[in-house]
Amino acid sequence: MHFLIVVLIICFFIFLFSLYFLANDDLIIIKKDMPMNKIFNTAFLTAFVALFFARVFYVVLFPREVFFSILGFLLFPYFPGLSLLGGVLGGSVFLLVYSKYQNLPVTRTLDFFAVAFLSSLSIGFFGVFVLTGKSYFPVFIFSFLTYLILFLVFTKVFLPASFRGKIKNGSIGIMFLMFFSVIAFISRIIGGFNLFVPESAVLLGLFLVSAAILLREEVIGKRVRK
Repeated sequence: MHFLIVVLIICFFIFLFSLYFLANDDLIIIKKDMPMNKIFNTAFLTAFVALFFARVFYVVLFPREVFFSILGFLLFPYFPGLSLLGGVLGGSVFLLVYSKYQNLPVTRTLDFFAVAFLSSLSIGFFGVFVLTGKSYFPVFIFSFLTYLILFLVFTKVFLPASFRGKIKNGSIGIMFLMFFSVIAFISRIIGGFNLFVPESAVLLGLFLVSAAILLREEVIGKRVRK
């Protein structure tokens, strides 16, 4: 299971590279006089918080006696179990709070982190597939291809639209959460997992909340401003 650490490190470096590429020459970041080391510090802290909540969610959803010891909880390569949903939720909430505390442009930061995270998701699913073998082949292939296509759509369509002011800052991050909840739910169906579990309810709630925020910001808000 040491290979899991390698996959996570590779994904994190891809995430950092994408984040640097997005934020380094961004006009809003430059106007706010935000040095890249501040962005990277936020990225490292967010990654640690996301990893922590990924473990917490998994332990809560799939409790085992070994997880309730300090070593059993921390040594996830030896006692595997991480929840991507938990990592995304925990990391997103922390990013919003910490960005505001650090006077970063919150909505822009959320957008860039979402796209940067998307850039690493396909590699992550491919790596986990290699790690676990062919047990969940349809799930990993679906996730790998879907997140790769979604990354291309975000970078070629949504990001340029955001830069031109066609969509509001923050909408890309919200759209990521909405698409993530749908993809994760479909993956559960493809994998034949039980849908009547707390994780499915959280995914449904995430989709509804994200869709409501996106509708308010991009549809209702624009009509009101007109």
